[in-house]
Amino acid sequence: DDLAELALAELRSSTANQPTVAVYLLQMIGLVVEAATAHGSGNRVSAFLHQARLIVDTVNSGNALEVDRARVRATHDALFGT
Repeated sequence: DDLAELALAELRSSTANQPTVAVYLLQMIGLVVEAATAHGSGNRVSAFLHQARLIVDTVNSGNALEVDRARVRATHDALFGT
């Protein structure tokens, strides 16, 4: 959990007004989750799923246009479910 937080905290904060960066981070987290699950480390994905949710929350609290916030939410939902 700490490693995911440390690795993503600064990047996550930059997504508040940069929804495209948020989409890229969500895609990266999706790849990490997929790889961990495929290699029998599915028990380690919860911290990354939490970070993905925080990215959505960060974008929602920023000044991005609603269409961009919706794109970030749609990306999250497509990768991780609701």
